[in-house]
Amino acid sequence: MRTPEVNTTHFVVELLEKDRALTLGQLARWGIRLEVPLRDPDAREVRFRQVELPRTARSRKVIPVTVVELRREAPLDERILPHVLGVAEVRRILWGSVDAWDASGASRMRAAVEVPDAVAVRGDGLWAVEYDTGAYTEAVVRRKCEAFGEGYAGQIWAVPAERRAAWLRRLGVPGPIVVAPWW
Repeated sequence: MRTPEVNTTHFVVELLEKDRALTLGQLARWGIRLEVPLRDPDAREVRFRQVELPRTARSRKVIPVTVVELRREAPLDERILPHVLGVAEVRRILWGSVDAWDASGASRMRAAVEVPDAVAVRGDGLWAVEYDTGAYTEAVVRRKCEAFGEGYAGQIWAVPAERRAAWLRRLGVPGPIVVAPWW
């Protein structure tokens, strides 16, 4: 990932334009430190909010996180935040850059089965990127794999935990499976 050159908040705004939401923990892991309160001109563009989120769709425990979002966008529903944050983590792990990345599918409450969470350009074309927080049934996974196989050069699946990755492997999900915990 390219690191911020001059204005860190401006760089975070660029990331949020693609990712929609990030946690302070993600930014710190990526080498980006935001000093709160922000004092630069771009500070008015971002909003911080404290939320408690489950790590996976099946987790009963919640963890407190500080989410960073763009002020000009409505706050994302907490039910989809782990999903959106996971997709951002996948981008960082696989691509780093926000170039050639569209994650507009990640922030939809109920996207159609054939719509991936993100689409990324790789050498041989467009790839579907799907982040499973643990909520998908076997039938949904199979339908998504079939749809992505027809419309994309390849597919990449990502999950928050190795246990879920093992389950996807047992189902025979094609392409790489990335373990990408967002917390």
